[in-house]
Amino acid sequence: MKKSVLITERQRKRIILENVSDRITSEIESGYGLVKDVLSKSAKQYNLDVRFLLTWGATIGGIIGPLNDYITGLNHPFTDEQVCLVLTGVIASLYYDNQKVIDKITDTIKKEGLLSLYTKTLKKGKELKNVFVKLIDSLNITTHKFTNIISYAFLIPILSILYNISSEDFSSSDVNEIVKRIMAAGLVTISSNLLKEVITKILNRFKS
Repeated sequence: MKKSVLITERQRKRIILENVSDRITSEIESGYGLVKDVLSKSAKQYNLDVRFLLTWGATIGGIIGPLNDYITGLNHPFTDEQVCLVLTGVIASLYYDNQKVIDKITDTIKKEGLLSLYTKTLKKGKELKNVFVKLIDSLNITTHKFTNIISYAFLIPILSILYNISSEDFSSSDVNEIVKRIMAAGLVTISSNLLKEVITKILNRFKS
């Protein structure tokens, strides 16, 4: 006869927290890894100096991941390097304000015959960015500057994870545990206090 194993509510919540923290950290690291891969291939294949985009780190990963999935779903005939070039152009347009650099990237995109794909992907990127900015802005977080709000974009791929756990009665210390794991990855550029605030408000929004 098998013995049933009973766990306390606190133990159950601890298991959930560990699982959620691992999944969130994995998503952020995966997004940053994709960013590095995309920029590296663009730089090598097309002789572009795009190292400056790495300063956005995991923030770019939050947007580039969904856009990469979008392009994959188009069943396109383009090479991996060409897709990386398009994604580089999109993130440069969304995050960088140096028009000369953006023009150089878009000129390369045109020469490769990728303008249509670039235009479609940029449109999707702007839509995703605007929806996310509206969400964060509606939470009335401590900072309201656009550049600070978009720094939270690394949260985009993990919104579904936060939604799935929003029904749990997490305490402030529980949220602290999630924040600590995220900060420990060393890939985000915002403070732990602001991150805790925005995660708490997202969880409360999903719960309501």
